[in-house]
Amino acid sequence: MFLNMTTLKIGIELGSAKIGVGPGQVNIHNPLGSAKTVSLPIKFSYYDAAKEEWRLITASTVALYSTSRELCIFNWDSRFGRVDYESMTFPLLESAP
Repeated sequence: MFLNMTTLKIGIELGSAKIGVGPGQVNIHNPLGSAKTVSLPIKFSYYDAAKEEWRLITASTVALYSTSRELCIFNWDSRFGRVDYESMTFPLLESAP
């Protein structure tokens, strides 16, 4: 899940998928399908309207598991004048019968 707490457009590239998250919006994306584990390249960017270009926040490779869920929150870091993000992983709890 991606939560954009900024006034800017956030762009996410997760493997071959391109995901946009508008200002103040949430996007839920599940790249696992039927797989239990997948390793994918990921890139976070934001759109700088003044320069009319996408600016890189970070890029990496992530391992995703069917037993957990990830929440990424994008916010504006006024100390450095840039978009920052926090990422949290939660275990997937089994439903009661």
